Amino acid sequence: MFGHRWRLSKTARDERALRFVDGNAKELLVEMVTDLAGRIHKWIAVASKVAEMEEDGRKRAMADCWLCWQACNILADTGEATVLSSGKNPYIVPT
Repeated sequence: MFGHRWRLSKTARDERALRFVDGNAKELLVEMVTDLAGRIHKWIAVASKVAEMEEDGRKRAMADCWLCWQACNILADTGEATVLSSGKNPYIVPT
């Protein structure tokens, strides 16, 4: 499951990099911030429901896993948006 989610995240990041190269930095930043706000709101809603769960089984473990994965994605995308908002290229691969 980790590999699948990682590939999905990488695909989304690669698509944003192509849009950045095409010169759509401002539009890209607005969309990223809007998307991040929605994802943070959804994460908070799910986290509050998980906190109320009385079950400690598989469903709880899967919900905790989903929350962790989403938090990692939100953190990575927030960093990307921060660099983008400063006018720099967040898609440069360090050599």
